Amino acid sequence: MGEGKPQIDEAVLRNPSANAPVVRGRSERWVVVGVLCVVALLACIPARKAYLQGQEDTRNNALLYAAMINSPTVSTLLEQGADPNATAVEQPPHDFLNFCLQMFRGGRKSSQDKKTALMYAAENGNLAMVKKLIDAKAEVNARDAGGFSALLWAVYQERKDSGAIILLLAEHGADLNVAEEGGATAWRLASTKPTILKALQQAKALQEGRGKKP
Repeated sequence: MGEGKPQIDEAVLRNPSANAPVVRGRSERWVVVGVLCVVALLACIPARKAYLQGQEDTRNNALLYAAMINSPTVSTLLEQGADPNATAVEQPPHDFLNFCLQMFRGGRKSSQDKKTALMYAAENGNLAMVKKLIDAKAEVNARDAGGFSALLWAVYQERKDSGAIILLLAEHGADLNVAEEGGATAWRLASTKPTILKALQQAKALQEGRGKKP
């Protein structure tokens, strides 16, 4: 009868932890899996931030383009979170001819560099768009790579509503004495434009508290 009894390993009886490596091995695998999961989650954070940044850049680029072409979608893009102070960046020349042209003008950046939606709106004479952007906290004294501010663009282009835009910008603190990169001020640019010059004079009076907004 005794021959049918299971044999017990005496070594196991002397050392009960002999089978522990099997259990510990499984535990270690779960630890490794857990660590990998944490690493994956952490890796998702910058990826998510990059995705959101890409989405933001897309909205900002759309805003700048909409302002440039005078599109009413500017309002919608602002509501969707586009940055009113985003700036345009001119792409580097992709061919030898454009590179030579850039060098010919002294390596100066294009006037599109660092241009904001407010500058485009002022340049286009879009008074309603200028109001929208100012309400969205657009910086009125921002300047592009050529030193032009929204005010200078309004003066330079002389559109139908440029005078009203100049007054609106002045009301919100626009610098009336700003000069572009070449040294030309708004006053100099307006010297041959009676309507614009009058608007600048009214804007100056407005800022000095000697006049009222028409």
